[in-house]
Amino acid sequence: MVTWKTNNILQRIRCFTDISEISNHQSEVRLRGAETVVMIAAAQLSLSSVASTKPILDLNRIWPRVCRKLGIIEVDYFGLQFTGGKGENLWLNLRNRICQQMDNVAPCRLRLRVKFFVEPHLILQEQTRHIFFTHVKEDLHNGHLRMCSEQAVELSALLAQAEFGDYNQNTAQYWYSELCGEEPSVATIDSVISRHKTLAALSQGSVEYQALQLVASLEHYGVEWHWARDANGQRLAIGVGPDGIAVCKEDFSLVNRISYPLIQIATQSGKTVYLTVTKETSDSVVLLFKLISNRAASGLYRAITETHAFYRCDTVTNAVMMQYSRDFKGHLASLFLNENINLGKKYVFDIRRTSKEVYDHARRALYNSGIADLVSRSGNGEGSSPPRSPSRDEQQDEGPDCGSCQQSRALQERLRKLREALLCMLCCEEEIDAAFCPCGHMVCCQSCANQLQLCPVCRSEVDHVQHIYLPTCTSLLNLKLADNHQHHGGLPPTIHRELPSPHTEYEPKMYHT
Repeated sequence: MVTWKTNNILQRIRCFTDISEISNHQSEVRLRGAETVVMIAAAQLSLSSVASTKPILDLNRIWPRVCRKLGIIEVDYFGLQFTGGKGENLWLNLRNRICQQMDNVAPCRLRLRVKFFVEPHLILQEQTRHIFFTHVKEDLHNGHLRMCSEQAVELSALLAQAEFGDYNQNTAQYWYSELCGEEPSVATIDSVISRHKTLAALSQGSVEYQALQLVASLEHYGVEWHWARDANGQRLAIGVGPDGIAVCKEDFSLVNRISYPLIQIATQSGKTVYLTVTKETSDSVVLLFKLISNRAASGLYRAITETHAFYRCDTVTNAVMMQYSRDFKGHLASLFLNENINLGKKYVFDIRRTSKEVYDHARRALYNSGIADLVSRSGNGEGSSPPRSPSRDEQQDEGPDCGSCQQSRALQERLRKLREALLCMLCCEEEIDAAFCPCGHMVCCQSCANQLQLCPVCRSEVDHVQHIYLPTCTSLLNLKLADNHQHHGGLPPTIHRELPSPHTEYEPKMYHT
């Protein structure tokens, strides 16, 4: 049990956090001393008030700890969901406080769920993939995803293998009826059993990945459903997904499909959401969707904007990220005290990164965590070598590493990082040798830059592309190693050709690519 003190949550309040060990099935994070207890069990969070005072729980502080203890780096895919007073499913805005979003902080339940679905091959962590799989199983059980009989046979076998393991006639159960919407025939059951037997000895992670690959090919994968009524009072299911908005009947039969480029503007007024859509005749039509509550309408409006930004944009613009509203106290404070005061401020949208940025951030975080281990090992002066592949370990088990070997590996690692940093961010093959004008950003090679009309960094228009020559210098290479490795074993540091010594002053030279 690890305990640490959480400071600066509120003056004169001391709050201690006890974190228990986490397994694959159950974990908990408890905040005691103030008034809240947060528990995680089977991918669900329970928030219970344990004091009569007003809650002060700040999700910006608690949510990162929860994900860190669960071992999740790809946190942008997930969110916390709760049920409103009228049965509507609502997402907590993790940038705002809980007391600003919930009417009652009596014992309630927050569900840890996938907010943005991506293709399985883009998921980097096993923990993330397992939560995706759990969420998909629930959608399949609720009938949100339909498929043909062949896909149902394959998926039934995969789900049974993931849940029950290798085939056993006494324990195996299949989901064919829930997946296909009809009872299976004897021949179909035999096909499912036969397919289940072929999956013997496969690990749970491998089976879950195959199941996610199959589900990702279905029509409504990654679609979030909102229940509403149109102008005529007909009940509809509004699906917000990566490709656009699907308007369906209660049985999920498609009525209309609206792609994001056709949406001119989305607005919300009370319980109603308005979509201004461009028709094929270039005329505009306004679609009206009336939801069960103001918060449900706000949830649909948020879902449309956030989903479009996550899947369709290169980066989240400040117009989306910094949009906020104020309560009555906040308006008064902004009028009489300071316009930029944070009192009563509520952010409208809860999105920080796009799908591309999430993937890149996760790759960098996983890479940096490995480098941090390497640096910490070296800094502590341990004799063990950094992690390597098994074949390399076997080759070097004959004796301990000398200081020059450790120094050489650290230097090679830094050079590798430099080479990666100088590669074009689009093709990742050629070196950066072009600058966008007039903004001046340098992130692409000449061939890729010539194909772009907007700068991928600042989104400004490109007048022309200027060919550039990057310099090479010690400050860029960052070749200076830690002091405890420079003279290990009395050996002088290695000096490579065409590179100055780390102990001599740098003489300016230009090297052209």
